[in-house]
Amino acid sequence: MTAGAAGTSAGTARWAARVGALMIVTLYVVAAAVAPLLPDEMYYWDWSRHPAAGYFDHPRMVALAIHAGTSIAGTNPFGVRLIPLLCGGLTLLALRGAARILGGADAGRRLVLLVLGMPLITASFLLATPDAPFLAATAVTLYAILRALPESEYRADGLTAWMAAGAFAGLALQSKYTALLVVLAVGVALLASRSLRPQLRTGGPWAAAVMALLVAAPMIRCCSSCSRSPSGAASAPPHPAVRTCWRWWRWWCSAVL
Repeated sequence: MTAGAAGTSAGTARWAARVGALMIVTLYVVAAAVAPLLPDEMYYWDWSRHPAAGYFDHPRMVALAIHAGTSIAGTNPFGVRLIPLLCGGLTLLALRGAARILGGADAGRRLVLLVLGMPLITASFLLATPDAPFLAATAVTLYAILRALPESEYRADGLTAWMAAGAFAGLALQSKYTALLVVLAVGVALLASRSLRPQLRTGGPWAAAVMALLVAAPMIRCCSSCSRSPSGAASAPPHPAVRTCWRWWRWWCSAVL
């Protein structure tokens, strides 16, 4: 095969991949507009009508997302799912960027197609659940960390990238309590990897930790007050998951600060 023919074949493959991705995205947008809301989505929509720092079993990000979407597109299935759809697009862009840093442009395109072909992942882009903002914030966090590393071909300003990672980590924590595991995993990687350990001397990871705490502060305050009534008397016991996460938070804050 000649070089010209190989280039034409590669161009055709890229064009077909883009058309396939566009068809999948169109399908999801149509489904978001016409499919009736699931019970969980209606539950979260009810949260969005009563803004708060946190709710019974999740932080507030899903309620904020639904409130923003219905303010833009109206109180209908598409409005409820609008921001989760945009979060899905942001997730794909961040994953593509991360894969491009690690494995080149082809790796980025292949990862996007792979994710679009995984129903359990893409369903979270279609439905108004905490998973959509959580995945988007987590993907951007990892992308920003990769941009902060000195060996990255696409390196940005180190401190700026780390602070962006911290801000999105805080948004992930405001989306799902399990985002704490992502934060802990990054910390363990920085401590355990010989190539990453020098980053701890740059101040970037510490700035990211402070930024994450600041962004997640409303959720931390909500967790800290959930076991006390306004009068100071003990109220009904909080959800076990909230108690567990609050214990983790107290340990994490004492370790960082």
